[in-house]
Amino acid sequence: MKKRMLSILLGLLVSVAVLPAAALAAPLSDASNAAASVTVGAETTYYQYLKEALAKATEASATSEVTVTLLKNLNANDVNEQTLSENGGGRLYFAWKIGGASVTPNLITLDGNGHTLTHDCDENVSVYGVIEIANCSAKIENIVLNAESSKRNYNAGITLGYSSNVTLTDCTINADLSNGCCIDGSVGSSSTLRIEGDTKLTGEIAISDNDGMTAQLSGGTFQGRINATYSNVKSYLAGGYCFFDQDGKEIVLADGATSLNPEGTYTVGKPEASVTREGTTTHYATFAAAWDAAAPQIPEQEGQTSFPSATITLLEDATDMERYFGTTLPTDVTLNISGKTLTLDKGFYLVPGSSLMIKGEASGNGQLIVRNDERGAVSIGSDDSGKICNINVENCAITVEQGPVISGGAANVTIARSTIIDTTPGSDIDRTTAISIYPNQGVEDVTLDITNSTLSGPRALRINPGVTATVADNSIIRGTGFKPIMINV
Repeated sequence: MKKRMLSILLGLLVSVAVLPAAALAAPLSDASNAAASVTVGAETTYYQYLKEALAKATEASATSEVTVTLLKNLNANDVNEQTLSENGGGRLYFAWKIGGASVTPNLITLDGNGHTLTHDCDENVSVYGVIEIANCSAKIENIVLNAESSKRNYNAGITLGYSSNVTLTDCTINADLSNGCCIDGSVGSSSTLRIEGDTKLTGEIAISDNDGMTAQLSGGTFQGRINATYSNVKSYLAGGYCFFDQDGKEIVLADGATSLNPEGTYTVGKPEASVTREGTTTHYATFAAAWDAAAPQIPEQEGQTSFPSATITLLEDATDMERYFGTTLPTDVTLNISGKTLTLDKGFYLVPGSSLMIKGEASGNGQLIVRNDERGAVSIGSDDSGKICNINVENCAITVEQGPVISGGAANVTIARSTIIDTTPGSDIDRTTAISIYPNQGVEDVTLDITNSTLSGPRALRINPGVTATVADNSIIRGTGFKPIMINV
């Protein structure tokens, strides 16, 4: 009987010894000592080590979607987190792994919860990548991966294995710029990589498109090369997206370019605006970048006295609450709001001799909102040069919440098929008058033409000496606090 019991005990010990380490891990009773949690449906369990949680998630993803939530910062030099790999010659090859030997059909989400995974291992630990993902669909979000290493010649943040479908959202991955990859897809046969949101990547992104790997970029800030095997890198951009340099200007890639490595950081996003000048159209990441291209703040060449005319087309609703938009030399700018809404904290300042047309489309008016500019949505500088500004507003609505709509020096103003609203509170004449212009020294007369439009403000209109005003074609002038028209003589 004793021999029989001993045989049974030995058999059990042998069976346990051959089980994978993750199979021995029992979940914890609560989160107090846990590195990560695993949520399947409404059930959440806690694990002492992340590698155990990822193994459990890989197993559960055969039948359900799974979320692994990181509960603290972890380092790959913790031997309890290390899983030795045959590929690494009995050493640590990847710090953590998502996915198994066969493809699982359901999504595994690793939510970093704002925490960091680092590979800071000693020289005897051969870390090839912080995370390996293979044979699964995975979403990595809200996490920092540190793959920089002074102890190894090469290191990767994420390595894509076979048949992986990976989405990165709001992640930060740091790898060595000269000798590492933030994402290594060189062995990612039949895999897909998606980068979106506020993801920040430092280091090379290697895409092995000769083995059926694809990528789709719809967000992110990058520093380092994107390198494909055969495909044009721009083919990886999601529809309507562009690469932008650190100044917000579109990076135009040549047909067939398989690599992108601009100086400094660059981004992927939808352009807010485009600038057309002398027949060439360029996209810009922000309206501010487009304005600076259309109306540069410094002369482009010595002795320059004006800038060539340009058209800015707003492509998306845009907001800028930081700065003024001015001209430093006489400039002719058309701002096509294109049925969009442009919201600014500060407005436009024009030096004498500049022209600004703000227009929408006949089929759908554009809207300009200026929040807080005492000088006006459009203010005109004054000097004794005798130069006149030209301001045209067509098919759009302009609303100013703190200050006039158009004010300042010598300008010919035309408003057609538009709605102009000044909602400034108080009684200050300069701030509560929607439109007030006057001639400068050297300018005898300026004109104000309002047709088929509505003008509304505490004082809607201030007509100064030297201003010839015409209001026609069913236009409405409305004073919301005082008389609608004030005439100075």
